[in-house]
Amino acid sequence: MSEIAIVGAGAWGTALSIILGRTGAHRIRLWVHEQEVRDTIASQRVNEKFLPGQHIPTSVTACNDVGQALDSAAIVVSVMPSQHCRLLFERMRTASAGGNDDCQRDQRAGREFSAAHDRGDHTSDHARRYASRHASAR
Repeated sequence: MSEIAIVGAGAWGTALSIILGRTGAHRIRLWVHEQEVRDTIASQRVNEKFLPGQHIPTSVTACNDVGQALDSAAIVVSVMPSQHCRLLFERMRTASAGGNDDCQRDQRAGREFSAAHDRGDHTSDHARRYASRHASAR
């Protein structure tokens, strides 16, 4: 059985998880940013916010922890909005590195991404501001 992580549970990520989950040949972990979406998928097996009315197979597990989603995944599919890619990829790198001390900067990036998302800052302006603030740290 293949281990697949899908990072992003919008309509596209949810649809991919449904299609791959229906085959029965894959174990899918769907990373979800919004806690209420994760809870709805876990309890009702549907993503009412982004893909209402579509049943999600039991082979799909929704989680809010990117490290848990990536754990043992042979394939990682990224379907997040492009304005979040840089920060979320850094967060994924931190998670896959096991949270080593060398990755503390990336952990801060993940927290900044979450805080910006929660504030409703979904524009690429946030990514540009982050990059300009942290360019000297590299």
